[in-house]
Amino acid sequence: MPKVTLRHIAERIGCSRSTVSYALRNSPGVSKDTRDRVLAIASEMGWKPNAELNLQMATIRKVTTSKRSPTIAIVINMSAEELKGHKAPGLQMEGAKARAKELGFAVDEFNLADNPLSPKRLKGILKARGIDGIVFMGTIVPEMPEEVLRVGTDFTCAVSGIRYPSLPFHVTVPDFLAAGRSTILEILAQGFKRPGVIISATTDRELNWGFSGGVFTGLMEVTKADRLPILFIEYEEPPGRTMDWLNEHRPDSIVTLDTAHTKGVLQGAGMDLPCFSLDWYPNHDVRGGMDLMQYDVGKAAVDLVVDQLSQGESGLPTTQHCLNIEGIWATKEQYYESHFEPVASSACPD
Repeated sequence: MPKVTLRHIAERIGCSRSTVSYALRNSPGVSKDTRDRVLAIASEMGWKPNAELNLQMATIRKVTTSKRSPTIAIVINMSAEELKGHKAPGLQMEGAKARAKELGFAVDEFNLADNPLSPKRLKGILKARGIDGIVFMGTIVPEMPEEVLRVGTDFTCAVSGIRYPSLPFHVTVPDFLAAGRSTILEILAQGFKRPGVIISATTDRELNWGFSGGVFTGLMEVTKADRLPILFIEYEEPPGRTMDWLNEHRPDSIVTLDTAHTKGVLQGAGMDLPCFSLDWYPNHDVRGGMDLMQYDVGKAAVDLVVDQLSQGESGLPTTQHCLNIEGIWATKEQYYESHFEPVASSACPD
């Protein structure tokens, strides 16, 4: 069977090869309808991405040659043990590795928490292995040292999860602003009137106050008499101030970033209030919340790297691109319905 090329797809759709190329690389210059149509036809025709070709185009622009296998490095500064309790970077890593494999790239992982490397040593290894691109997995605690991020200025790279203003590489993050607003609107739609919001300032500060900014716009839809002030707490703060806030404002529901902490305080205060999470996972004991699609955030970071490779770009971009991945409202019931097959009844007749 002859290999499907961009020309074949373009002729089938009736557009230019450049349009097909941009659509397959998820370029922002192509409309969503066009991109979706190109992807659908390409899949139908059996087109497969060619990572080697992408690299060849990049090296032609650099007037160099390359015979090696294309490889993307994933760099993180959170130990495997810590990753068990912090689901976001773990899911982003899984998404990044899956997307790299899907696009024909090998992956080298560098966990600097478990296997410390100086920036100089890391850069030397990346160069020696002929790494083509890097995805830095952003974390808040511990955070990625700036001197490690600076290694990326000699490579093609992107950051997943968090913006680092001092080194504005292309970045993909959850849409924290939309998550905050959507959570409040969903709670109001369920009939609650006085949602109380408890947010970890430690976390939201590192996210440019994205969650609280979105929550604030959502709270503008609450009547003035029922619009409660947001309570900002610090990491592992004692429960006293939270209990005082609860007793003073008497919310009818709770929105939080730290469900375990908040549920513990509610229990200690003898309050049985429905809770909702701004950063929802299936193991959270809450009524519902925003699934921030962290797996897709990791996938998108690889797309940013591959797009730059295809253009022959490296180092800090002239203009930073920030790709926001919008979350979806989720409940535990919806999650299990969509991820697991129902089990047939094994009851025996009397």
